[in-house]
Formats: sequence, structure tokens, C-alpha cells
Amino acid sequence: DWTLHPGESFETPEAVMTFSERGFNGLKQEMEEKLAALDPASPVDQVDKRPFIEATILVCDAIVLWAKRHADAARKAAEACADPVRKAELIRMAENAEHVPANPARDFYEAVQSQYFTQMFSRLEQKTGTTISNGRMDQYFYPFYKKDMEAGILTDEKTLEYLECMWVGMAEFIDM
Repeated sequence: DWTLHPGESFETPEAVMTFSERGFNGLKQEMEEKLAALDPASPVDQVDKRPFIEATILVCDAIVLWAKRHADAARKAAEACADPVRKAELIRMAENAEHVPANPARDFYEAVQSQYFTQMFSRLEQKTGTTISNGRMDQYFYPFYKKDMEAGILTDEKTLEYLECMWVGMAEFIDM
């Protein structure tokens, strides 16, 4: 059941895996299909379901736009960067932000980046001073981790770096 009720959120391990597996564009497409299927004569569809579906579509558009702004900022920083190592990092960050969270993550780094964007967007929206659960990251990151480790494109050091950067970035949105 795709319908959320008051007090529920998309921040369950299953929902986060959905974002990692199909991205916000996939969720938006599903919501557009559900919107088109609503019965115009049904009060339940028009009063209970339509506002939620329309809001979900807006949120999908907003988070994708927000990530693209991060991509633009990273590209601009890369253009001004003289250090070739840092420049390459900034370009990869821009490429990640252009792809996720709009689309499914293709590797561990993108999965972490997608989780970061999803969590940060949620923290910005729910600025209540409370903590927001990240769910079972071990479960939704593991397939990406395993694939990249087996392919030899991820090391323990890079894994730790990506996770540390994500946690430090998320900590900036916690009100103490």
C-alpha cells in the first residue's frame, strides 16, 4: 500500500531501498500513474488521495532540482580548482548529484550520495529538533557495497570515507 497516514513517512528501510533501486523519478512516475487512475467522481480519491499524490510529485521534483543545484555548485568548484585530485573528486560529486537521487544508484558511492540527499531533504523539511532515523543502512547499502568490493572498485578506506562524509554532512542539520 503506497498510502501514508499521519505520522508515517517514507523513511523505512523498504522505502529507502525503493529510492536506491528506482530513484525519485521512478516514484514520480508511479505517482503520476496513480494520479491518472483516480476516479474523478470519487470523494475518497479526490479528497483523500489526490492531495497526497500531488504533494509527492512536487517533493520528487524538488529533491531532484535540489540535487541538480548541488551538481552545478560542484562543477563550478571543479572549474576553479587547481588541485587535480580535488578537481576529480568534485567532478565525481557533480556526476553523482546529476544521477541520484533522481535515478537508481549504480554503485556504492551513488547509493551513499542518494541517502545523503534523501535524509538532508527530509531534515530540512522536518526541522523539528528531533532526530530522523536513517533506517537499516547496512541492509540497503550492502548490495552496492558487495558488488563494488567484488568488482575491485571500492576499498575499505573509501567505504569509510564515504560514510564518514555522509554522517558529518547529516550532522550539520541536527539542532542541539
